[in-house]
Amino acid sequence: MSVRLDHGKDELDEVHEINVTPFIDVMLVLLIIFMVAAPLATVDISVNLPTADAPQQQRPPKPQGWGSQLWTLTLFFVVRQPGIE
Repeated sequence: MSVRLDHGKDELDEVHEINVTPFIDVMLVLLIIFMVAAPLATVDISVNLPTADAPQQQRPPKPQGWGSQLWTLTLFFVVRQPGIE
């Protein structure tokens, strides 16, 4: 809570304003950190990765479980209702 000093009064009145100085200080520090870190993030590092020698495998067949059958039945009964177009 801050207090406004007024030399004409004996009382100190409360000030109902937000003190933005700490906020500005934090923003300036973050700006400096990002200005220093941004050029360091663009440095390229050469990495020698191994190549894959394994042959490409076939995808497994799509499973036909209860989920796909239930989805098919739901679509059949919801979309194929007689009289609904």
